[in-house]
Amino acid sequence: MVALNDTLGSADQKVIALITLALITILNIYGVRLVAIVNNTGVVFEILGMVVFAVFLAIVHNHNGVGVIFQSSQAGTTQNSRRRRPCRSSWSGCSCRCT
Repeated sequence: MVALNDTLGSADQKVIALITLALITILNIYGVRLVAIVNNTGVVFEILGMVVFAVFLAIVHNHNGVGVIFQSSQAGTTQNSRRRRPCRSSWSGCSCRCT
C-alpha cells in the first residue's frame, strides 16, 4: 500500500490535484455529454448508497419499530406533563433538573 503524506501542501497532494485537473480537462475536451453521463452516474450511485445505508440502519438499529415513523398521536408530548422552569445556574453546562 502506498503511504501518502498528509501534511498540508505536500507533494502528494499536489500530484493528486494535478491528476484530478488533467482528468477533468480530458473529460471536458471530449464533450459535455460525457461529463453529464459521469455526473448522472455519480448521482444514481449516491442515491442508491443512501437507500442501502438507510435500510441497513433500519435493520440493525431498530429500537422503536417501523411504526414510529407513521405514529403521530403522541407527537410533541413528554412523559412528564409538568412544565419545567429554566435553569437559573450561571454555568452554561448546567445539568441540574430544575422543576
